[in-house]
Amino acid sequence: IGLNAIIFSPLLIAADTGSQYGTNITINDGDRITGDTADPSGNLYGVMTPAGNTPGNINLGNDVTVNVNDASGYAKGIIIQGKNSSLTANRLTVDVVGQTSAIGINLIGDYTHADLGTGSTIKSNDDGIIIGHSSTLTATQFTIENSNGIGLTINDYGTSVDLGSGSKITTDGSTG
Repeated sequence: IGLNAIIFSPLLIAADTGSQYGTNITINDGDRITGDTADPSGNLYGVMTPAGNTPGNINLGNDVTVNVNDASGYAKGIIIQGKNSSLTANRLTVDVVGQTSAIGINLIGDYTHADLGTGSTIKSNDDGIIIGHSSTLTATQFTIENSNGIGLTINDYGTSVDLGSGSKITTDGSTG
């Protein structure tokens, strides 16, 4: 007697969502975040943690896209402000365009750790990534593409960046 079995894999459908704010953010694989909420200064952001001593735990899974287009102001992709926060992602794409300024990722919380896995890309019409305050960033086969700004800014004592192998930073334009 033969037994035929059919196994169905769950169908994963990427979801579109708006700006994400908080200390614990988990996004499903393949989801798309579109910056539709303004920070207190009136600038659109994609993902942001609160400032202060409360650590944020941001898990953006695999193949997540963050798009922010602020036609009148400062576009901010991912802003990690809380002390001892973490950001994890794999094959993340951040694409930001701002009229006055833009930043792909800003790691400004003290002792923040960002692991962007393999194959992540940051695109900005201004600055790519700013990291400081004794924070760390790791990634492999990582790409930063920006114009009119700085691709990667490393500030402050104790801050470290390891871009592994196959990474590249491409800039076009000037800051001044």
